Amino acid sequence: MGHQRWFMIDNKSTDFNTKISCVKDRVQMILGRQTGNSFYKKFLLKKSTPTIGTRFPIKLGENQHFEESDVIETFINYKSSEGRVIESSIEKKGSNKSYTYTHKITLEKNAQKIQKKRQISAAEYIELETQRIPSK
Repeated sequence: MGHQRWFMIDNKSTDFNTKISCVKDRVQMILGRQTGNSFYKKFLLKKSTPTIGTRFPIKLGENQHFEESDVIETFINYKSSEGRVIESSIEKKGSNKSYTYTHKITLEKNAQKIQKKRQISAAEYIELETQRIPSK
């Protein structure tokens, strides 16, 4: 209960599906996304050690394909003039030498938590990576 991202979803809902919807909205808010839109994404994940010629664990249909992608999130020390920084990280996502870079920051401003995300360049990623927190 003392965790900074702990939230109570009460039982005021009329049915279970409404409560599930409240949970989804809360998760979207935590991720910094707008709520209200319904969407469905499906990901099949597997844990493996990188090997040459990695194969997919199941047979896919003729018109189906998959893509392996790497995600590296590094927590950093970051100062902001916008408010007290609760958490900040940089993310490198992609595969085959093609990556996107994102800077994520959670701030406390006027007793409210604000989550921000912005795309950054590879050069800025390398610069921010020097501020990594070794224990995370």
